[in-house]
Amino acid sequence: MAEEGLKLDFGHKVADESKYGDLDEGKMENTVTIPAPAGKTKEVKLASSPNTKKSKRYDHITEEAERLQSDQTYLRAQAIAKNRAFQQRITALHERIKRWEVRCEDETTAREKEDAEIRVKISSQLAILTEDFNSKLDNKYESIEMQSKEGGVVSNRYDEWYKDFRYFVDVIVPDVIEKQQGEVTRHLKKARETFDIDNTKLLKRESQIVERFEEHVERTKNDFTQENKTRLRAQRVLEELIDERNRIWDRCEEDFYSPFMTEIQECKDMMAKCIADREVNDKITLKSMKESMDKIQKVILKNFGVGGGGGGGGKVESKK
Repeated sequence: MAEEGLKLDFGHKVADESKYGDLDEGKMENTVTIPAPAGKTKEVKLASSPNTKKSKRYDHITEEAERLQSDQTYLRAQAIAKNRAFQQRITALHERIKRWEVRCEDETTAREKEDAEIRVKISSQLAILTEDFNSKLDNKYESIEMQSKEGGVVSNRYDEWYKDFRYFVDVIVPDVIEKQQGEVTRHLKKARETFDIDNTKLLKRESQIVERFEEHVERTKNDFTQENKTRLRAQRVLEELIDERNRIWDRCEEDFYSPFMTEIQECKDMMAKCIADREVNDKITLKSMKESMDKIQKVILKNFGVGGGGGGGGKVESKK
C-alpha cells in the first residue's frame, strides 16, 4: 500500500508539471475562450489590431518571457529527472525489503526445523536415560528385598546405624558441648567475678572522689562566704575612713579659707568706703572748680568790660 501511495503521488506531481507546461506555453498568446451553445468550449486566437503600437519595452519583455520559458523547461526537466530517480530509489528499497522478508522466512523455517530435530533428539535421549534409571532402580530394589528375606541384613544394619546415631546424638555431642561450653562458661564466670571486683573498687573510688569533691565544694563555698564578709567589713571601714577624711578636709578647708574670706570682705568694705569718700571729694572739687570759674568770669568781665572788647566778650560767652 505504501508503494502504491508513492506511485500515485509521483504520477500526480508529473501530471501537475505537464499541466503547468501547457499553461506556460499559452501564456504569451492573445487568446479568448468562447463557450459553444451545444458543444465544447474553444479557445480562439485573436488577431492583433493594426492600430496597436509596440511599446519601447516590448522587445525586453519578449526576451524575458523567452528566457523564463527556457528556464521553466529546464526546471521541468530537472523535476522530472529527480522524480524518476526518487521513484527508482523507492523501487530498489521495496525490492530490498522483499529480499529481507524472503530471507527471514527461510531463516525462520530453518530454525523451526532445527528446533524440531533437537527436540526429537532430546526426547529420545531422555527416554533412554529414564528407562535405564528405572531398570537400575528396580534391580537395586530387588536385591535389597532378597537380602532382607534371606537374613534380615537390612534391618540389622538399620538397628546398628540407629544405635550409633543415638549414641552420637545423646553422648558424643553433649560431651563435646559440655567440654567446650564448660571451659567458656568457667572463663566467663571468672571474668564476671573479676569484673564485679573491679566494678566494686571503681564504685568505692568514685564515691571517695565524690565525697572529696563535695567537701571541696563546701569548703570553697565557706571560704567564699568568709572572704565576702571580710571584704564587706573592710569596705565599710574604708568608707567610714573616707567619710572621716572628707569631714576633716571640709573643716580644714573652712578653717583655711575663712581668714581669706574675712580679709576679702574687709577689702570690699574699704573699697566701698573709699569709693564713697572719693565721690564726696569729687563733688566738693567740682563745686570749688565751678565757684573758681565763676569768679574768673566775673573778674574778666569786670576788667575788660562788655563794650570795649566785643570780640573778647563773644569768646567769653562761647567759653561759658
